[in-house]
Amino acid sequence: MQPVSSDSESILLAMLDASPLPALVATLDDEPQIVAVNSGFTALFGYEPHELTSGDAWWSLAYPDPNYRRQMCSAWSSAVRSAAAGERVRRLVEAAVRCRDTSLRDVEFHIGVHAGRAFALCYDVTARRRTESELREARAFLQCVLDTSPSLIFVADEHGRLTFVNRAMAEYYGMSPEAMRSKATEEFHRDAAQAAGYVRDDEQVIRSGKAIVKEEVATAPGGRRHWFHTVKVPLVQQDGRVLCLGIATDITARRDAEESRSKLEAEMWQSQKLVSLGVLAGGIAHEFNNLLAALRTNAHLAKARLPADSDIHPLLRNIELAIQRAAQLTEQMLAYVGQGLASLETLSLAAVVDEMTTLFEAVLSTEARLRMELEPAVVDADARQLHQVILNLIANASDSLGGKQGQIVIRTGTRELEPESLRSDFVEETLPAGSYAFLEVEDDGCGMTPATRARVFEPFFSTKFAGHGLGLSAVLGIVRRHRGTIQVDSEPDRGTRVVVLLPRASAPAPAPPAPHAMLAAPHIETGGSVLVVDDDPLVRETLCLALQDSGLRALSAGSGRDATELFKRHLDEIGVVVLDLTMPDLDGWQCLEQLRAIRHDISVILISGYSAAASVPAHLDPAPSFLPKPFDPDELVREAARLLQQARPPK
Repeated sequence: MQPVSSDSESILLAMLDASPLPALVATLDDEPQIVAVNSGFTALFGYEPHELTSGDAWWSLAYPDPNYRRQMCSAWSSAVRSAAAGERVRRLVEAAVRCRDTSLRDVEFHIGVHAGRAFALCYDVTARRRTESELREARAFLQCVLDTSPSLIFVADEHGRLTFVNRAMAEYYGMSPEAMRSKATEEFHRDAAQAAGYVRDDEQVIRSGKAIVKEEVATAPGGRRHWFHTVKVPLVQQDGRVLCLGIATDITARRDAEESRSKLEAEMWQSQKLVSLGVLAGGIAHEFNNLLAALRTNAHLAKARLPADSDIHPLLRNIELAIQRAAQLTEQMLAYVGQGLASLETLSLAAVVDEMTTLFEAVLSTEARLRMELEPAVVDADARQLHQVILNLIANASDSLGGKQGQIVIRTGTRELEPESLRSDFVEETLPAGSYAFLEVEDDGCGMTPATRARVFEPFFSTKFAGHGLGLSAVLGIVRRHRGTIQVDSEPDRGTRVVVLLPRASAPAPAPPAPHAMLAAPHIETGGSVLVVDDDPLVRETLCLALQDSGLRALSAGSGRDATELFKRHLDEIGVVVLDLTMPDLDGWQCLEQLRAIRHDISVILISGYSAAASVPAHLDPAPSFLPKPFDPDELVREAARLLQQARPPK
C-alpha cells in the first residue's frame, strides 16, 4: 500500500495492505479525503494512488453526478461519526461507483475507525446485484406469462391449500390472487363433490410423484359449468417438499363445438336418410299405386257388371277394403318422408277433434277414459292427414295403458311462443316466434325410457307386437309437411305428453258446409273423347274400361310421344286428356307442354301414384285437375264428364 499522506498509523496500513479486499483510509472530516488505498482498491477501480490527490478528487471521479456525490459523502460522514461514537457500523449503503474505465461497479463499503482515521473494506457486489436483477426480471417475466395465460394455473400443497394462483384463476372464481392464496380448495368451490375430487387428484400427484391428465367439469361461481383439460404434475421444492402444479385449460368452446358438430352430423345423416327414404318411398308409391289403381278400377267394374244379388259382391267389398288399407299404408310412408300430398284448408282444430269422437271408440281400449279440453284453434291443414295424426296419437296413448285403467286427455288451443319454446328433438328446423295452435295428447300410461323416446318416430320402430311402426313416423312427416313441430315429454311409469304445434291460421274457420247427397257416376252421353295416357298397360286398360262403361269414348296411349301423335290425329275429337305424370322418355309435364302447344285450352286430368310430382305450376291456365292413385273410378268419370260438358271439342 502506498500512502497518500504521511499521516497514518503503520499498523492500520499494514492490516489494510494485507487485506484481500479492496481497502481505503480517509480522514474523519465532514468532507473526508483519501489517505491511502491498497492494491486491491487499485485493481478494482483502476485508480492509482497518485490520482487520488488531496481534496475531493476521489469523490469527483467515483461520483460524477454532484447530487449523487453529495448524497454519498453525507452517508459516508454519517457512518464514520457513528463508528467513532462506538456504534457498530457494518456497511455503508451500497453505491454505484464509476471506475477509471467509466464502467460502474456496485460496491458495499464496510466502515470502521482506528487511530483517528476512517477505513473501509470494499465488497464488489456487481455480479450479485446483476444476478438479483436478472432473477427479479425473470420472476417478473414469469409472473407476466402466468398472468397473461388464459389457462388456470395454480400450486397446491399436501393439505389442499393454494400457495399460488395466476390472474386467470382468480378472475374465474371472482377473487384476487392474494385472497385465494392459503385458502383450501373447498373454500371457493360451490360444488363440494367437485372440490373433493380435485383435492384427491392433488394428493395423488404429491403422493405418487406422477402426473395426471384428464378432462373434467368445474362449476363457476355464477353457476355455469365449464369443461377443462387439466394437467397436474409434482413440483419438488429445494427442501424436498412436493407440491402439486396444475394447469387447467378451458375447453368448453371446443366441447360445445364438438357437440354442435355431432348434432349437425346427426342431422345431416337424418336428412340423407330422409332423402334416401324419400326416393325409395316415391318409387314404391308410384308402382304400388299403379297396381292399386288397376285393382280398384277392376273391382269397381266387376261390381257394376254383376247382378245386384250376386254372392261375389261381398268378396269384391273385401278387395276394396284391402285396397283402401294398402293405399293408406302408402300414404303413411309418403307422409313420413314429407311427400304426402296435402290439400290445405282452414280448419277448426277443436271441431276436427270433436267430429272424430265416434272414431276414437275404434282405437281406445275399454279401460281408457277420454277427457277433452278443447279451446278454439284454427289451422291451415289437410283434414285427412290431420285425422291421421289425431288417431295415431290417441291409439298410441291407449296402447301405453297396457289394458289397465287410465286416462287420456286431448287438448287444443293457441299459444304465443318464442323460438326457444318451439325447439324439438325430432324436427331440425327452428321455427320463428309467433302464434301457434297446439294439439296435446297426454296419458298416464307406462311412459318411455330416454332410449325409446329418442327412436319413437323412426319408421318401423315399435315396442308393440309385429305389424306396427309406421303410425308415429307418418305423424312426424305430416307435422313437418305442415311447417310445424312436435314435442314429447315422457318418463317410465309417469306417462307421456305429446304436443303438436302448427302455425295458427290468420283467417277464421269457415262454417261447416250443408250436407248434400253423394253423386253417383251416371251413364253419360256427351260429345268428345277422353285420351288416357299411362305407361302401365293394366292401368291404361282399366281406366278406359271405366270410362267406356259410363258412356264415354276413350282412346289410349302408352307414352308421351304416342299421346302427342294421337292427339294430333284426333284433334277434333279429343276433349279431355287423362295424363300420368311419371313416365319414361317423355314425362307428363313435358307431354302436357306439347299438348298445350297444339291446343292451348285442352282440359287435362293429371294422375299419379307419386304424389310429390303433383305440384301444379301456378302459370298453367286452364289449371289441370289432379287425382292421386288409387282413386275411385267414379271420381274420374265425373271429372271427365264435367270437363267435356264445359269445353266441347271444335268441329
